[in-house]
Amino acid sequence: MKALFAGSFDPLTTGHLNLIKRASMMFDEVVVTVMVNPLKASVISKEKRIEFLRRCTKHLSNVKVVEESGLTVDAAVKHGCGVLVRGIRNGKDTDYELELEYYNKRLEPSIETVYLSTLPELMHVSSSRVKELISYGRDVKGLVPELIRQEVEELLGR
Repeated sequence: MKALFAGSFDPLTTGHLNLIKRASMMFDEVVVTVMVNPLKASVISKEKRIEFLRRCTKHLSNVKVVEESGLTVDAAVKHGCGVLVRGIRNGKDTDYELELEYYNKRLEPSIETVYLSTLPELMHVSSSRVKELISYGRDVKGLVPELIRQEVEELLGR
């Protein structure tokens, strides 16, 4: 079974990467989709985000990284994925994800959503907080994959 894991990954965090690795053990193929949302200003170019994801997942033979715009459920259909993988860190994420699942089901009833709880040690890791820490010149070791940490820090102004 194929699954789709979508996000903006601006920047890719250790939390994202952990979810991708765990999903890759559950599904035959995981399509990781860098979603481009015209209503959301990204700090890192989509090309760089795709490059970072490919570099950090190259050891996962069943993970494919692509770029999409539009609705996540449409990307799942396009790539033949029957499952959307979503990460849950807290109650706020749960409320948001359940609402999103409702609309995805209305649009494409055949697509299922599978939720993966974030590991306790990664529950507070978010791209927004990573960007904030870097903007103040603070270290983000352990929050961003080590393979790309220095580049992310440079791109975001540290």
